[in-house]
Amino acid sequence: MNCKRSLIALMVLCIGLAMVPVASAIGFPPGSTVPSEPPVMITKLDGTTVGLDTLFKEPGALVFFNTTCNNCLQEIKWLYKDHPGSNIHLVSIDIGGKDMVERWMKVYMKKMEGAMVYVDPDFAIASKFGVSFTPATVLFEKGALVRQVISGYSPDSHSAIEDILK
Repeated sequence: MNCKRSLIALMVLCIGLAMVPVASAIGFPPGSTVPSEPPVMITKLDGTTVGLDTLFKEPGALVFFNTTCNNCLQEIKWLYKDHPGSNIHLVSIDIGGKDMVERWMKVYMKKMEGAMVYVDPDFAIASKFGVSFTPATVLFEKGALVRQVISGYSPDSHSAIEDILK
């Protein structure tokens, strides 16, 4: 019996130690602010870059998506339908890059004129928020303060999103 407890304790310790590098790899966990110096740059579809901190002087959302993800499309449609004019920025993590995203936009985003879309095909920005799959929504308070990271699509997460975008 004592050996069994020791084995369980050892397993828990190993799992905990394995998680330390993952947790410390997240650059901007909830409660942290995206720095302006050095700026964290994100690339627009037209190839120009902008500092991530400048996008969230006001509360908003950064939505990571993939063009082959149906749940991503549902999340994006809901955001634009229920929160038109909100500070919403879409980040494609498609390895197909700009061309694939532009084709997707022509088909699915006709009603979302003015959508601000960026590309992050190598997960450089996504990984800073601990994002490993799509859709994922990072909610920001005023001043680029990371409030919450929501992974996956669920109507249950809508209240948190609505709270920040109201």
